[in-house]
Amino acid sequence: MRASQGARPFRCQRLAHRLRFLELVNAGVQPPSSPLPPRLSLLLSCPRARELNFARGNSEFEMKVDGACHCVAIAFEASIDPQKVRICHCADCQQLSGTAFRVMVPCAESEFHLVSGNPKIYIKVAESGRRRQQAFCGNCGSPIYATSDEPPGGRTLGIRVGVLRQRNELVPTRQYWFRSAVPWLPAMPNVVVHGTQ
Repeated sequence: MRASQGARPFRCQRLAHRLRFLELVNAGVQPPSSPLPPRLSLLLSCPRARELNFARGNSEFEMKVDGACHCVAIAFEASIDPQKVRICHCADCQQLSGTAFRVMVPCAESEFHLVSGNPKIYIKVAESGRRRQQAFCGNCGSPIYATSDEPPGGRTLGIRVGVLRQRNELVPTRQYWFRSAVPWLPAMPNVVVHGTQ
């Protein structure tokens, strides 16, 4: 009983912060002098904070994004949680992206909608035997997303942040497979590090 009573004020405080956040976003004003929780303050600094809404699923926030491949043959819209942007340093992501690491953000398959075109699919087979679909533009080669090699419906897509129009506003919060990171990469002190996945 004591634990539940102690948790109630904390939950009420979080709810009050969230309601205040929504009021600020709707009013288009700056945060008050008393600081909001760090994640809410970060989101308020986003130029498109008005497009951030509370999600009713597992995510706290929802952001509408849109993107396209380099030749614009493939265009799409999606809803993501901007707090879940991540970096992957694994060897596969380095090779498939052609650079030091890949930046992605997860998206429920039901929240991803193609506006034009259809990506080609390459099946990547990991050393473990796990199969992953790599969706890309067959014309310009831009990577669009990756997902499990399973029947469509309830999958999670890893959208490649580089093809999103809002990429400048999507700041990574975590790094995975950091043990494979290239040694010359500068430190990112505000991004949580995981040695593997």
